[in-house]
This record gives sequence, C-alpha cells and structure tokens, in this order.
Amino acid sequence: MERGSQLLNLNDFYNRYYLEDIFSKIETKDGSTILDLGSGASPYQNIYSKYFSKRMTADMEIRNKKLDVIANSEYLPFKNGSFDVVLFSEVIEHVPNHILAVSEISRILNAKGYLVITWPFIYQMHELPHDYRRITEYGMKQILENAGFEILIIKRRGDLLSILFTVLGILLSGLVEALARLPVIRFIFEPIRKIVNWMLENIYHGIALLTYKFAHLNPDNIGDQLEGVTGALAHWPLGYCLLARKKEQ
Repeated sequence: MERGSQLLNLNDFYNRYYLEDIFSKIETKDGSTILDLGSGASPYQNIYSKYFSKRMTADMEIRNKKLDVIANSEYLPFKNGSFDVVLFSEVIEHVPNHILAVSEISRILNAKGYLVITWPFIYQMHELPHDYRRITEYGMKQILENAGFEILIIKRRGDLLSILFTVLGILLSGLVEALARLPVIRFIFEPIRKIVNWMLENIYHGIALLTYKFAHLNPDNIGDQLEGVTGALAHWPLGYCLLARKKEQ
C-alpha cells in the first residue's frame, strides 16, 4: 500500500486499506468515469487512478491546484447519468442537507452506477463549524436505500480498542506539541515532537495492517458481527467505508 503524506492517524490507514479493496471489486470498463466529490487534497487519487482513465475532482473550495470543478454537493452541475462511480469520502458529515446531496449523487450516476462513501463515527469534531452529524450503519442504510441504492460492501474502521489507541496517541502528541512551544525548552522537544509523530504514524499503520481483515470489521451485511465480545467492540467504530450500487429503475 502506498502511503500518502497526509496519513497521520489510524482512521486514515483503515480508509486506505478498505478503499484499495473496494475499488478492486468495482466492475469497470474502458472509459469508465469517476467523480471524486468533496475531493479536498485528493488523498485517494493514487488508488482510484489505477482503475479509471477518466477522472474528475469537485469541491466547494479550492484545496488542490488540480481541482477540476467548484461545486456544491447539494446542487451538482452535471447532467443525469454523467458518471460510473462517485467517491464521497469524509464529506457527508459536513453537508447541511445530506439527504439532498445523496439524491444528487444518485441523479448523476448512470444506471447501476457505484457510490463509494466513507464517513466518521466515533471521531473528534473537525472542519468547524461545519461538522453536523455522525451516522450509524443503520442510518446510512436508510439514507442510501431511500435514494435508490443497494449496499454491496460495508467496512467498519476499527473498534473500541482502535479508539483507545487513537485517544492515547492524541494525548501524547498534544503533550509533546505543547512542550515544543515553550520558549525555554522548545529546542529539546521540537525534535522529540517529530520522532513521536513518526512513531505514532507507524504504530497506527501497523495496527490497521494487522486488524483490518478482522471479521467484526468486515460484516457481510449491515448489523452483522455485533454479538459476543468482539461484537461489543465493534459497537464503537471510528468510521465506515461502504460500497453501494444504484438500483435499476
């Protein structure tokens, strides 16, 4: 797996492993088109570019010099059936009207087009003040089915243990960051800060690599693998990755 410069936490590593898996399972053909909606800095372009020769990025604001279209996901400037696949990664929690956004994605997908969507669940507030919601897997099932999608693959990004590792990492990096800002001892803790961040990133990478195939993180259907000890752990995912397909009308 190629590691990107922005992959700094456990959630990111889970995301990349699951997106690698999901994109490898999508049926594509020559000329298949993908829209990376809410693309930001396009951190997953190196994954989907292996499968799609026609790619487009869209976002509300320019965060990447290679952005193709400035667009609001609630009112997309594309014709019906314009794309074979839409990637909607870590965006739905920031959209004021997420129901309308998912409906718009359904509209611009062609018949039996695919939606690849990722979203956080047990995760800190971010992109403030535009952080509006957290959605369970059951809630996402309802949203997608109401918009005319069927769910093909669901992945849980980590569990309660993943959360504990993440929180401990945040506390450690935050403490070192604070010490590195103190004038008198800054010169001591600045190099330590870099070492700690490097160490945490590699720990997160290792945890994701060792655990992302666990059964309770890869249920066959929404709500599966939630019983027993590991099932109890799975009640606390960092987030989700999901593949859905547009139903034939």
